[in-house]
Amino acid sequence: MHAPEDYRLEERPVPTPAAHELLIQVEAVGVCASDLKAYAGAAKFWGDENRDRWVEPGIIPGHEITGTVVQGSDEILAHHGVSVGDRIVVEQIVPCGECMYCQRGWYWMCAPHDMFGFKHYHGGMAEYMIVPKLARAHRISKDIAPQHAAYAEPLSCSMHAVERAELEFDDVVVIAGAGPIGLGAIIGAAHKNPKLVIALDFDDEKLELAKKCGADLTLNPSKVDIYEEIRGLTGGYGADVYIECTGHPSAVPQGLNLAAQARPLRGVLRVQGERLRGLVDHLRRQGARRARRPPRPAHLARRHQDHREGRPAPRRDLHPPVRPRRLPEGPRLGRRLRRRLRQGLHPPRPLSTAPLIPDQP
Repeated sequence: MHAPEDYRLEERPVPTPAAHELLIQVEAVGVCASDLKAYAGAAKFWGDENRDRWVEPGIIPGHEITGTVVQGSDEILAHHGVSVGDRIVVEQIVPCGECMYCQRGWYWMCAPHDMFGFKHYHGGMAEYMIVPKLARAHRISKDIAPQHAAYAEPLSCSMHAVERAELEFDDVVVIAGAGPIGLGAIIGAAHKNPKLVIALDFDDEKLELAKKCGADLTLNPSKVDIYEEIRGLTGGYGADVYIECTGHPSAVPQGLNLAAQARPLRGVLRVQGERLRGLVDHLRRQGARRARRPPRPAHLARRHQDHREGRPAPRRDLHPPVRPRRLPEGPRLGRRLRRRLRQGLHPPRPLSTAPLIPDQP
């Protein structure tokens, strides 16, 4: 792809892998919504007056990939745990392994964010492609159909969102969007056995698929008031978990307004897009979930060590306040968020001088 709406069918020589690279023959590649947005010239990929261009012109697109290993040195084959002739799928991101996120184990947040088919590495819309050492390749069975294997990448996005939501048995889970990623999230959520899985979509045919994938209830926002329906099902409280799988900005304030006030942002997770992700994750980690969990042994040990060394317990007022911008619609939810933000996102903690764990004789 050379520019928006300038994608060309070209003949290129088969790439020659270096000692630290695999060469695979591509069997199947999916067409993601992000591929369509990149073709149409979305600013997220090609940049505008507010952001730099991310896509590299001339790169081969395609990031939902499966193929067969045809060449590689012994070293790189051992590194990826594969042999020539094995079938593999690859994760779309190629993490650097050196940034703060990679060092903390959050490689999907890698700061350089190199990615097959968009940045630095050619993708799978070719007969052959290079898989570098930094890539994450996974060997798969020879019995899986290529088109099913290529779906592993979007399905992994769905499963990742479900895992991060930390579902519980009594949760009412709302999943916005019943496309490929939304259906994957419905399957994952249903296997967690929450109280209720609700799917939202404007397409009734997709909602029928959602039922087959495990949704207990489907709602079409163009036909029913989803806010009243969900509040009616939850005694007026709202959903415990909201997983956004549409990629549309309007789904974020929708999730904020659907979420239960006691745990307003625990499950508002962007599967596609970046808006509010940092705020959501921070609130989820620092807020409601903390109040629901007992102290962990490591936390108790750290507090005990602080006491023995004369350090006081952390206090909320030691953290600088956060000045929020205008928040999404929803007056009651907005007030709760503004109050939490003004408090610096940290619930109060007592300043105690008593040891949490008595000294051992």
